Amino acid sequence: MEQGHVPHTISTDIHGFRETTPLEQAGIFALGDSFTFGYSTPQYKIWTEVLERRIKRPVYNLGMEGSSPKGQLMLLEYLFQTKGASLNIEHLLWMIWEGNDLEDSYEVLTPSYPPVVGRRYNTPHRFATKVREASVIRRLIRGDLTIRVLGTGPPVLVYHSERYGYRVFSENLIQRASKGQSYVTNHPNLPALNQTFRDMRSLGEQYGFDVTVLVAPSAPRLYAQYFENVHPEPDEPHFINYVVDLALGLGFDAVDLHEPLRPYAGKELLYWR
Repeated sequence: MEQGHVPHTISTDIHGFRETTPLEQAGIFALGDSFTFGYSTPQYKIWTEVLERRIKRPVYNLGMEGSSPKGQLMLLEYLFQTKGASLNIEHLLWMIWEGNDLEDSYEVLTPSYPPVVGRRYNTPHRFATKVREASVIRRLIRGDLTIRVLGTGPPVLVYHSERYGYRVFSENLIQRASKGQSYVTNHPNLPALNQTFRDMRSLGEQYGFDVTVLVAPSAPRLYAQYFENVHPEPDEPHFINYVVDLALGLGFDAVDLHEPLRPYAGKELLYWR
């Protein structure tokens, strides 16, 4: 894949994961959503690849774009059921993202949608037609897409920074980063999140692997202070704190990535450059 003039390489194995290491040769596995998969990130820059080079051990990437913690647990359960003989997990690195891992679906079955990437078309002409119809211009003409810019009234999605220029932030992510503790403690998905973590502990006990939970902050959490008119963030990252406490309470190791990333946020755009 190519974005601008920067090549983006995606390598997948026979199991469909973004990996080149054979499944049976890995003892450390990384589980998560697009942050772990490495969406819009070159292969060598994915955090699993960087960690692998640092520790000189394979880190197998089980990242599944768009998945919730519940979906990730189900994926791991399925792998043990179908590939148990070749799955030798010693340590699981479970990446949880502040942005939407509380809000994502915790249903066992979710509606299926027609895939966009990977869909087969009978002729080159039909493929080109589909690409054209899905383009931003066509969607604007049909009224399927709205672009809001600074000054048109709330909600505002495009923000300016003296340091970083113009940047688009998700309205939902900004709102969630501005919520108080009650948003987390009263969220309808919170009991399902708690149960998902308890089920992961049971799975680890059953198959003998340790779990480290890594909690990553959203972009508004890191960059609100550098952009004009972004809603102020709360004093505490309540969801991050909750997940860290939940993980530690269940005997997992936990790494809060918010504070370690803050110094980097003052120097460069870490997400969606």
